[in-house]
Amino acid sequence: MHLIVIRNIGSAGPALPACNDLTDWILLRESKMTHSHSRKQSWLPLMAVLWAGLMLASYVSGQETSANSFQCGSQQLLSAEPAVGLSPTPVLQSEFNITRTDSTLGSAAGLVVYTSRTCLRTEPVCICEHDDIWLISARESHAAPADLSRLKCSHLIDGGWQDASLDELVQLHSTDKSKVTMLYVHGNRTALKWAISRGLQFYEQALQTEKRPPMRFVIFAWRSDVERARIFADYDIKSRRSVTIGDTFGLLLCRFEDRNMVLGGFSLGAQVVLKALSKPELQLQQDRFGKYRVAILAPALNPCYIQSDLIEYPQNPLVHRTEVFLNCDDHAVKLSQTIARRRTQSTLRLQDLAKRGEPGSHSIGICNITFEVNGRHSVVNYGRSASMNVKLASLLNATFEERILTPAFSSCPGATTNTEARMADPERRSPFPGEPQRR
Repeated sequence: MHLIVIRNIGSAGPALPACNDLTDWILLRESKMTHSHSRKQSWLPLMAVLWAGLMLASYVSGQETSANSFQCGSQQLLSAEPAVGLSPTPVLQSEFNITRTDSTLGSAAGLVVYTSRTCLRTEPVCICEHDDIWLISARESHAAPADLSRLKCSHLIDGGWQDASLDELVQLHSTDKSKVTMLYVHGNRTALKWAISRGLQFYEQALQTEKRPPMRFVIFAWRSDVERARIFADYDIKSRRSVTIGDTFGLLLCRFEDRNMVLGGFSLGAQVVLKALSKPELQLQQDRFGKYRVAILAPALNPCYIQSDLIEYPQNPLVHRTEVFLNCDDHAVKLSQTIARRRTQSTLRLQDLAKRGEPGSHSIGICNITFEVNGRHSVVNYGRSASMNVKLASLLNATFEERILTPAFSSCPGATTNTEARMADPERRSPFPGEPQRR
């Protein structure tokens, strides 16, 4: 029996070593095989590290290439926001490249902005010729919500974000009645780079498919970056901060001379909008023309902080109509409702308020777009809904019709209003001058 075992083992390997005991030989054989197997396994983590290093190097080189591959006159990288941090000197830059397209949008060449689709992929966004794009950063306003001087305002001009003042934006809204203003507030776990990218992608996908007037699209960015790995803890932090930012957003709305504008809030950004509309300072302004029209997308609300405001919202005298867009398969909205039930035992939702129909309440419309989009909690995903795009265009059209009837305030004595100039000029009598077209 021993001789057979020795021959079988020896035939599969090298010559039998000089060992007096068969057990010692077998142990020696097994130790050599184990050492060889461990050496092979030690290459696996090394290969993984090398692969990760190569991917990182290709990502960095790819970003440098994309930053120099698109031109607008000369090669440049579009700065996302000047002096966003605490220090006034650094300038944050994101992967936004500008170029002019040869196709026409109206009578002149349109502007194409290359935004970040994923970490390694860019996506072009076409800016209509008659539209204006603005950025208001309130990323430092949570420390002092009443101080509007902390707001950083930028204007997209000729392929670059140019520093601008808030007074300039307010003045344009007051005097230029040919455009309707829409303020968009993003949701939770969104850095500045993605706030701009997703905002511009939502602008192209949801606001360029239907007939609408020229618009002034303003992205309102607040500090909602990921701060906690656990979703519950991170959501609670941003829920409290959204209430503070809502105070800042309300004071920002007080700067405009009228309420003829559209307010859009996505996810936790809807809580910012709802909190702003409950500001006493905003409701005490009786000399303001018009009423707001509000679009709420995927409301991930936390009633722990705005339950009283949510109950009183249907009777808000500042709002003409509210459109709520829901997706029953949205996991983030379901999670926010679960947290609300655990914390406050509350199941209060905007769709429940819309069904009450109390006297004196404004119109709240509920649009279920579950079968038009997938379950992703993304404003780009919601922008694929044709029903939502039609309703958003309806809000913009109704707001524009009210704006052209509102007299424009001008500091120049004897200056004609925008409405008078429109009626005097035959080419400007159309309610939609220079209607934007999709590229």
